[in-house]
Amino acid sequence: MAYGVLADVRALAGNPSTAEVPDADITTFIGYVDSLINSYFGKDDWASGDAEYKTVQMASNIYAAAMILDRFKDQEGKAKTFREEFWKMLENLAATTAVKVIALGYRTSPLKDDETGDLVEP
Repeated sequence: MAYGVLADVRALAGNPSTAEVPDADITTFIGYVDSLINSYFGKDDWASGDAEYKTVQMASNIYAAAMILDRFKDQEGKAKTFREEFWKMLENLAATTAVKVIALGYRTSPLKDDETGDLVEP
């Protein structure tokens, strides 16, 4: 089950026509975002009855809307704002729930320090 809601995503993106952004594209964007959320938390069974579900759903909606806005001249910077809000929502959710975050960052190499590039002991 997708977390994002197609009609909500379209509305957040300024209600572009289906000719400009087909429903299938929005559904694809929601799928991408939902996978990102699942990967971030290592959890893929969010249910509508979960206390965190509304936050997960809103996060999915705003990031998918940002993906739509990327197709257009976003002079107001809404896409960037939506992405920043998305990450804040995930960080707040991680801080206030027992859900474990597994995607905390990317290391360039498991045996090198990210800043210095020096080899480190495992």
